[in-house]
Amino acid sequence: PDLAMQPLIKPEQVQDLMFPIYGIVDTTQSSAMLAIIEQGASLASLRASVSLVNDSFNKIHTTFRYRELETFYLYNAGRSFDVPTWTKDIIDTDIVVEYRFLADDQANYFGLAQAYRDYLITTKGLQKIDRTTETVVNITMLGLFDKREHFLGIPYKATRSLTSFEQAQLILDELREEGITQLNVIYDGWFNGSMNHSIPLDFKINRAIGGQSALRSLIQYLDQYKMPFYPSVNLSKTPKYKKMFDQYRYTAKHVHGQSSRLYDYNLATKLIDESRGFDYLISPKFYQSLIEKMLEKYNAFGIDGLTVNDLGNQLAGDYSKNYYIFRYQSEQYQILALERLASEKKLSIAMPYAYALPYVSNILESPIDTTRYPIVDE
Repeated sequence: PDLAMQPLIKPEQVQDLMFPIYGIVDTTQSSAMLAIIEQGASLASLRASVSLVNDSFNKIHTTFRYRELETFYLYNAGRSFDVPTWTKDIIDTDIVVEYRFLADDQANYFGLAQAYRDYLITTKGLQKIDRTTETVVNITMLGLFDKREHFLGIPYKATRSLTSFEQAQLILDELREEGITQLNVIYDGWFNGSMNHSIPLDFKINRAIGGQSALRSLIQYLDQYKMPFYPSVNLSKTPKYKKMFDQYRYTAKHVHGQSSRLYDYNLATKLIDESRGFDYLISPKFYQSLIEKMLEKYNAFGIDGLTVNDLGNQLAGDYSKNYYIFRYQSEQYQILALERLASEKKLSIAMPYAYALPYVSNILESPIDTTRYPIVDE
């Protein structure tokens, strides 16, 4: 999905595909096929159907979007009108799919996985770098959050702490006493207000979680016990800008021209809930300059690791009137951004897409099982 075009109605929850591959196995003929989308994966949608609907064959194939479509809703006198809006330009890239055919003892889903692993090693330069001898545990600490409170009947937004830096050390002490010493520590919500923080051009450590001195103490503690530290940041969205007109300059645009905003959904109605606030979606063309300024401040902490919440695992275009950025171009902006970050930091990313794998040191939440979603043909 393209985050720049958030749908009005919450889509059904599905598991995102990390790798641009699909395959099919014919157990009766001991044959299989693996398709690897080498170019255009971010523009692809996967379609599958079972046999005995129209014919006796199971089918799977991809479709590609050559231009973006967004529906704009007009309301008048209690009636709504759907207005389809297309991008003026079409994509300017090739679509490349490599097919690999397997037979005999390789004609199974394990064989398909091995074939894709070999592809990553030979074409993307991936190497086995895991030298751990014990199970490594990823532990995520949740720090600051926003809470709605009242003073003399007047509502205001307060910043509160779920886990302070001092409490994080106590938790880690208890884990070490239980013999759990191989830990990667992720800390979410540690600066600039809350987990939903502003643009990380500077790092203001709130006293609600201990302030600068407590953070320094935690860093020294983790260095002492050789626990990798991955504080998290958001780089593609922000709840606010510093200057009044920055929202018009830095925010990505919908196809119909409005600024792209990310809203939460109302779980009861499945509609966008505008009452809960929103985040501005930053245009991909500003990732590089943002990262340069962020690293300048972040390096002062002396932390080797970094968790990136929103690059490498989601894509957003920018359909400004005079400068289109399609999803495949957004992917290239992200690759440049991740390459720059990985040149100085060890990166941790949850469910990264294939293009992000060469830059990631720690992968979170990677699925190791099928979704088990059924295909219903009646």
